[in-house]
Amino acid sequence: MVNISSMKMGEAVASHPNISVKTSWFGLKKDFVYTPTGNKLKGYEMSIKSDGCRIANNLITAKTGHDLDTMIEKKERLIDNPNGNERMDIVLSADRQFVALQLFRYENYLFVEVGEPKFFEGEDAMKVTKILDV
Repeated sequence: MVNISSMKMGEAVASHPNISVKTSWFGLKKDFVYTPTGNKLKGYEMSIKSDGCRIANNLITAKTGHDLDTMIEKKERLIDNPNGNERMDIVLSADRQFVALQLFRYENYLFVEVGEPKFFEGEDAMKVTKILDV
């Protein structure tokens, strides 16, 4: 698990209208909560090898639930691979009703953002979790 506050998309997640941030331990600990269901969010990092890059890009560019249904029908899955040249940061609610994704590519010894964070809620979020290996 990864601390959401330390993720590059941490601010974007915190500013999402359906996310509330609760601080504890004198402001040292932050809990991110998906407000409609009251479930806490957890952060993950997934390394992706070149064969999974196409699936990751399709997931990030999916515009509708139909695009996600097509990926599920094709049984496409993103699997964590420690030697990958791309990384996907994932924020997921405990009930899987909220998912935030951001893709990074390894260039010049650094991970560089490939676009903005993408948010999924409700049924679409459930579909995304069927594709992710978290």
